[in-house]
Amino acid sequence: VLGPPANSSSSSADHKQQQQQQGVDEQQVVATCKVLVGADGWFSPIRQQVLADGPPTFKECVVWRARIHKPDWMPAARTKWWVPPHGPRQMEMLAVFIPLPDGDMVWQCHSPIHVMQAKGLSFDPISSEVSSSHADNSSTSSASSRTPVKQRCLKTFEDFPKTFLDVVAATPETAITEHGLYQRTTNQIPDDSWGAGMVTLVGDAAHTAYVDGTGLALALEDAAVLAWHVQQQGLTEAALRAFERERIPRVKEVFSMGDRQAAAMAAGVAQRQLLAERAEVLYGKAHFRPLRSGAPSGAAAAMLN
Repeated sequence: VLGPPANSSSSSADHKQQQQQQGVDEQQVVATCKVLVGADGWFSPIRQQVLADGPPTFKECVVWRARIHKPDWMPAARTKWWVPPHGPRQMEMLAVFIPLPDGDMVWQCHSPIHVMQAKGLSFDPISSEVSSSHADNSSTSSASSRTPVKQRCLKTFEDFPKTFLDVVAATPETAITEHGLYQRTTNQIPDDSWGAGMVTLVGDAAHTAYVDGTGLALALEDAAVLAWHVQQQGLTEAALRAFERERIPRVKEVFSMGDRQAAAMAAGVAQRQLLAERAEVLYGKAHFRPLRSGAPSGAAAAMLN
């Protein structure tokens, strides 16, 4: 619950009256702050308070993933994919092993809902997300299904190679998350701003992306660009709006590229033929101004206090 601005001159009596008018229960915790950066994920409550534009689009696909200790037989720096012959496509079954530098690995797999349904499994994108393992790391997939997450994953991918299935089977139940695949489509990204006043959004709250690393990369870009604008203008509305004006075209470009490449792969173009464009958009066009070392000075420093 957002209280009055930190620099408000409202009295405690005025604040209490405002709470009552807003229907805030006296037992609720009311936090006040000078600035609020919404980094609260796919189903961001902060986004809904600011934009009220509903959840991201459910892509009719379910994802399972886990981080575990890497098996000894797995090469230290080699990603292993199981994909259709024509290459990975967002709405088809696929699985991947991703080794990490610390001796761990991540495995991840995707399945369209229709494949699950053919195997007698269900997934409700509403009730399943309320109590999903994506939210609380529980060992059941939803309130309406008591089938353990690992069992659902193994059943869905029972025709995949034994190497993949053995790794899933050896993964502790509590390490596995199951959740729907959600994305903000290109036209769900606002044209001018995704914040208001002293509130802005970053990461998945601003631009839920496909779960292939794009979301993390864009979130890190958000952090660098937001920090630069705050260094220049302090914690001001001008800084937050300038950040959004810079990020929105970049996000739309990345999302548009994803749309084009998904359509190309659906038409039979091999993924390797699209790597050059992907590298140019993701890396060649990612330019950031370096942050200054040390503390901000001048007007910007005054606005941070």
